[in-house]
Formats: sequence, C-alpha cells, structure tokens
Amino acid sequence: MSEDRTTIVTTDNGSSAGWAVAIFILALVIGAFLFFGGLDLVRGGGGGGGTDVNVKIDAPKPPAAGGASN
Repeated sequence: MSEDRTTIVTTDNGSSAGWAVAIFILALVIGAFLFFGGLDLVRGGGGGGGTDVNVKIDAPKPPAAGGASN
C-alpha cells in the first residue's frame, strides 16, 4: 500500500533577496548605460551629445607650374 503524502508549499513568508538582486542588477545596467553615453539627459538625444565631429582640412592646392610631362 502506498501512503498519500500531501506537500504544502507556502510562499507568504519568503525572503525578498531575489527582488533585491534584480533591482541591483537593473541599477548597474542603467548606470552603465548612462555612464557610457547611451542617453544624454541634459541635451536630449543619444550618443553622448557632446561629441565634436567638425573636421577641418586644408583646401586642395593646384599643381605646381610646369607639372610633370608624360
């Protein structure tokens, strides 16, 4: 004969360590996102916002007089 054993699992008094770990990891992800410039809260938009992409080069100069002959 087998005995009928009933298992009762109560979750009312569980710890909240899982939620604490999840919130900690979420805070790390958000902090890294903000630290590495994924979101600029001051100027709006993304990508760091303060990056200067203006590149100035000298104008091309004409070849010297009497250039090379073929």
